[in-house]
Amino acid sequence: MSEPSPKELLIIDTTDPRSVINLVPDSVKRAIQNTPEWYLDQDAYDLRRMFKAHDGYVPTFTDNRLRIAFWQEYESAQRRQKTMLTKNIWGGVCSDTYFEKFLRDKQRVAWMLCPPADYTKSMEEALLFGIDQLREILAAPHEATNKEGELIVDARLAMVKVEIVKMIDQRVKGSVIQRTQNIHAHLNGKEAKALNETPETLDQIEQKIAALEAESRTLSTPGGAPRTTEGLIPVTHKDVIDVESTST
Repeated sequence: MSEPSPKELLIIDTTDPRSVINLVPDSVKRAIQNTPEWYLDQDAYDLRRMFKAHDGYVPTFTDNRLRIAFWQEYESAQRRQKTMLTKNIWGGVCSDTYFEKFLRDKQRVAWMLCPPADYTKSMEEALLFGIDQLREILAAPHEATNKEGELIVDARLAMVKVEIVKMIDQRVKGSVIQRTQNIHAHLNGKEAKALNETPETLDQIEQKIAALEAESRTLSTPGGAPRTTEGLIPVTHKDVIDVESTST
């Protein structure tokens, strides 16, 4: 779901025909009007903290689904240039009776009116937070000196650091498997097949040598048309030498 623009975030501005309060059905409008405005000034993080500090309310999965459905219907109504439909909010999430009860709870309504952040941006923020945490772990000292002046090493922390560095190295440079796959990706079909084939007997090795030598002679002949080794009759290395000696 895309993040609403600042213009779209107008909730209780009755002068704007496209604000939330002018798009919702009457039952939802009454619930919004009964919700303290200072709730609407908070982001999701602050709302959670306030709810938990006041009476321990924690949004349930149903509350979260109704919140997402509410803003999806809001965006749909903006595209249609129509008002929002109540059934499109609770439909597929809960019953209409439950939704009526939901609207009588000011905290739940405030949670529903808090626009969800864009998913991609949320993931990027979480990733940056995780990177900062990894840096703090790497910066934490894993060596200390005891009362006797002996050096003490926190082996567990040191191993965690090693794993972090390995993970970062693979992320930046690519893993061994990935680099091998990249090499194969740049080979054509015959080269990739040849890379994976290993001759099993001495005769096979001699046949390959003979085929390559025969191709080399063909390519070095003036006016000779280049050709591949396909269709050549396998011969032994000895046969090739005999042919060359008789031709001179």
